[in-house]
Amino acid sequence: MARQMPKMKAIGHMSGKVAKIIYSVLKTGVPYDPKRHAAACGVPWNEQYKEKSLDIDIEPFETEAKMLAGISDESVDIEIDEE
Repeated sequence: MARQMPKMKAIGHMSGKVAKIIYSVLKTGVPYDPKRHAAACGVPWNEQYKEKSLDIDIEPFETEAKMLAGISDESVDIEIDEE
């Protein structure tokens, strides 16, 4: 955006960079490092990013990922919260 790129084009570029990071993390098995991967995307790292709390219950996401990958033997019904 700083280079006067149209918004949709900028989103496309960032999506491609994120996809490459996800692929490399999955392929190599190296844990995701936000500081290192932000640098790979050309995003300057700000120490305030470390202070953000991630109070997210990831268990439903892990369960669904295992189910989709065929890892889990359990039959899990996924509830969709329609608010």
